[in-house]
Amino acid sequence: DNPNNFFRALTDEELAELSHSIKSLGILHPLVARPLSDGNYEIISGHQRKRAAEISGLSEVPCILKDVDDVTAELILIDTNTKTRQLSPMEMARSVRRVKELIGISQGVRNASATAAEVAESMGMSERSMRLYDKLNNLIPELQQITDEGGLSLNSAERLAGLPQELQKKLYDALGGDVSSLTRDDVRSIKAESDRGYLVLTVLQ
Repeated sequence: DNPNNFFRALTDEELAELSHSIKSLGILHPLVARPLSDGNYEIISGHQRKRAAEISGLSEVPCILKDVDDVTAELILIDTNTKTRQLSPMEMARSVRRVKELIGISQGVRNASATAAEVAESMGMSERSMRLYDKLNNLIPELQQITDEGGLSLNSAERLAGLPQELQKKLYDALGGDVSSLTRDDVRSIKAESDRGYLVLTVLQ
């Protein structure tokens, strides 16, 4: 398996459905893998098909081999998942951030980030959408989870992601899941009052 695969694994129910399909029809889309220097092969695309095939009792699966470097392999992994799966908001956010880093690396400047236009074009989305998803990476883990569970709309999550993480944590501690009820004006007011030194709880009251 590819160690850089951060996408959600299928649930047991989803795996069972895929396994049943493989038993009935076989693997319709080959896995994509690449040869490694130690003689083994690493999956680029098809981790869930491999798992379902194992459940189905298969010991071999059809593969397309691509001799590519680490950066290209990870870009293919992300591209395949973003175009063939229904990703959660945070999976898409992590994808955008990682593509941004990988394109920067491929341009020869390690730890550099690609421009918004380059990432948006690479992922087939608008620059506005790209920036929105990228901003979600600034959410604290608790708010990331609420966003993935549908408790925060993308616009609400983006507004909260614009706040310092310490302030996000105070809001979450004070409101929990009700943080989703904050309007754009609420968030703007809370940030302004916090910048002036007021405690979040006082502002909320």
